[in-house]
Amino acid sequence: MSPGTATVYIGACEAPTPDDVARHVRAALVALSVSAPDGGSVVIQPASPWSHPAYAPDACTVVGTIEGVATAFAPGPVLLGVNSLPGFPTRNTTRAAGYDALADRIGARIVRFDEAATRTVPGAVIPQPDGRGTEAVLAVPNAWLDAAFRVSVPRLAGSTILPFAGALRHLFDLLPPDMQAAELHRIHEAIGLLAAAAPPNLVVLDAIDATHEGGEISGAPVHLGALIVGTDPVAVDLVASVAYGVPISELSFAPSGGPSLEDVAIVGDLSIDELRERARAVRRLDPNPESFPLPSKIRVARSPRARLAGPSGTLTEALASLRRGGVSFDGARETTFVIGPAETIPDGTTDYSTIIFVGDSARGEYKGYSRIIRLPGRNPPLGRILIDAPFAMTVANVRSQLGWRFMVDGLASALARTVGRGGGGTGGASGGDAGEGGGDRAAREH
Repeated sequence: MSPGTATVYIGACEAPTPDDVARHVRAALVALSVSAPDGGSVVIQPASPWSHPAYAPDACTVVGTIEGVATAFAPGPVLLGVNSLPGFPTRNTTRAAGYDALADRIGARIVRFDEAATRTVPGAVIPQPDGRGTEAVLAVPNAWLDAAFRVSVPRLAGSTILPFAGALRHLFDLLPPDMQAAELHRIHEAIGLLAAAAPPNLVVLDAIDATHEGGEISGAPVHLGALIVGTDPVAVDLVASVAYGVPISELSFAPSGGPSLEDVAIVGDLSIDELRERARAVRRLDPNPESFPLPSKIRVARSPRARLAGPSGTLTEALASLRRGGVSFDGARETTFVIGPAETIPDGTTDYSTIIFVGDSARGEYKGYSRIIRLPGRNPPLGRILIDAPFAMTVANVRSQLGWRFMVDGLASALARTVGRGGGGTGGASGGDAGEGGGDRAAREH
């Protein structure tokens, strides 16, 4: 969308009830001059980074909002396209977040994007840093690309890799998990390419109860009472930045050439000034891991060149999630996290001092450590850090707390990818018994 033509609907919505959400979405469709599809399926992509009662209780788009969006497009067939963060099997999230039960109730079909067939998107090419080759060609699920109408339904949240998580951050969730992990440090380029090559037809940003004081999985609810709806993810995020109290100067991750906030026409029953007043309730987490409140025996040695979109921000999110889950760091053994080529690493001073190198680029001169741990990969997934780091610090055994079902879901997800049960099609709604891509009752009950 060219500058000067963006319109965003802001609706005052005090609770995520299906009727209220559906009413606002219908009003937004009229105000934005958007027509629902005459045929084919509507794919709805909610935010679903992970769901866990202790460590990620408020991370996902709430069921009431999703049901309201689906109701607004009734009676057409609806498909729920869901993708969790790398390291968290989506089938585990859909069960815990209530999405499986929702799909059964409304007759929708679930396609788990981490298991789904994908194809590369023409033009979505990330070049090598030196510009002499291709680093990656982005791939997106067939179910998203082939849908008659695509609706992105993110939940406004804090983030430790971007200033906040909104419409643009949610585009990155379309990528397969391994590609997300590999390209996290290039998220700015990726979301710009996806916004141009595989955009949603409609964004319904859930800012009724946003999350703050944490990142995408660790945040706690903060009531803003708003739905922000538009067709341009950049314009939606410009309005969302006001709702979250983020200065325009921090929106460098937005693709260039889009509208400015002054170019966006606001319709609906909430004004920008009212949204700005509600943003006063938001408290943002400092995303730098060296600034996280930790006992002095837990240190972070971070290279000045290590950007937040990578091991730095991921470590902060892991620490915030552990804190949200009630884990105390007071009893931890002396631990130093190393991110990037650290200039100095403090010496270990006890018989059990532990040093954890986070990512392949982590290195530096060290001494005095009896336990040396390396978390490999250019961008180690949050799931791995969340499990391995607290175990190494002897503050929590997260793997044991997640239990056998999490492990089985991970194996089932890997098997589904291997044998091609992805479910890339977008046929008519077939309810919870749809086998391909998830939602099948037998898989949930086994």
